Amino acid sequence: MGLNEDLVTLFRENEGEFLSGELLAEKIGVSRTTIWNHIRTLQRLGYEFAAQTHLGYRLTRTPDRMLPQEIASRLKTRFLGKSVHYYEEVASTNDVALELAAKGAEEGTVVVAEKQTSGRGRFGRKWFSPPGKNLILSLILRPPFLPGRASQVAITTSVAAAVCLRGLFDLPALIKWPNDIYIRGRKAGGILTELSAELDRIHHIVVGVGINLNMTRDEIPAHLRPNCTSVRIEAGKRCDRIQVAVTLIQELEKRYRGLLKDGFSHIVDEWIALSLSLGQRIEARSEGRLYSGCPAGLDEDGSLLLRLDSGITRRISGGDIRILSGSEVARASSP
Repeated sequence: MGLNEDLVTLFRENEGEFLSGELLAEKIGVSRTTIWNHIRTLQRLGYEFAAQTHLGYRLTRTPDRMLPQEIASRLKTRFLGKSVHYYEEVASTNDVALELAAKGAEEGTVVVAEKQTSGRGRFGRKWFSPPGKNLILSLILRPPFLPGRASQVAITTSVAAAVCLRGLFDLPALIKWPNDIYIRGRKAGGILTELSAELDRIHHIVVGVGINLNMTRDEIPAHLRPNCTSVRIEAGKRCDRIQVAVTLIQELEKRYRGLLKDGFSHIVDEWIALSLSLGQRIEARSEGRLYSGCPAGLDEDGSLLLRLDSGITRRISGGDIRILSGSEVARASSP
């Protein structure tokens, strides 16, 4: 961690207490002048301190920004999030992470931003997010398995995201295959994975996560409102974006390590419990063809197993699905 991260961590560990410049300098191993200079740097970033002669400084307020020192001071992981790159604005955090990965960035490196100008989802769809409202995050992973298993990482991340929102906000977050997060029938987030690989190995996978957190209904474009929502809308209150980021990273690391050690079956079990589409009748578009039926689970590579009306089970990979409404199901079933 850098000195800013060390300072914030110390203030958080001693919340509500005054810490002298001498004590801070001793703990971190720098001069009191250096401490003073970095306190000023933190103030410029939006941190607020109470200062009292002979007692030192007390942290009174932290900014609502995805700053590395804020993430580092709360994160309890072995490797995910140990290196965080922060930007006020980027075209895409996935693009930044892909560039960092190509240059050898370590596994677990995280890229966060307040704003994306060219955020994207699957199939080149645009991802809308007003500045400073939502979670925009990308991670670099280097799993030691064949490229055919890459979609397991997206499924694993979607499980971690749904578990994160359920645990923090008691919201009924569910997963729409392959990697969208829904709350009460509306989309609240999505995952986009991009990789560099050869036939027999993965160089790196970049996992992009976008979750609508603090957007109000009015901030969602009118054409998206019928199908989109945010945690703030569903929970009825603003949420701590840092807390969501930290919890998501921790939930993902736990499951990613389990994936590498024990395989995909435990992830599939969790996915089944969190699936929006199981038990529903759906349409699936894959490789230019349209299929209808009922999902029956996941294949070992993360493909959707779709039981067709004929009784045949078909693997759907790399496509998209639509859950049919009750009236559509009734029409399809009528003679």
